Order: sequence, then C-alpha cells, then structure tokens
Amino acid sequence: GLFLDFTRRRGIDRNSFLEFKRELTDRTDLGIST
Repeated sequence: GLFLDFTRRRGIDRNSFLEFKRELTDRTDLGIST
C-alpha cells in the first residue's frame, strides 16, 4: 500500500504518520489545482 511504500522510503519513526498525511494532503492539493 501507499503507506508501506512511504515508510520503506522514509523509515518509520514517531512522525512518519504525520508526514505521510502531510504528503497525501499536498498530493491532493496538487490534484485539485490541476
């Protein structure tokens, strides 16, 4: 899944989930504005 790919790239720490959500939000914003 997306989250597993993300944690594989970044490594898992306390902030991984927050960073993941932030990245998803950025991606969604990009998708909306296009």
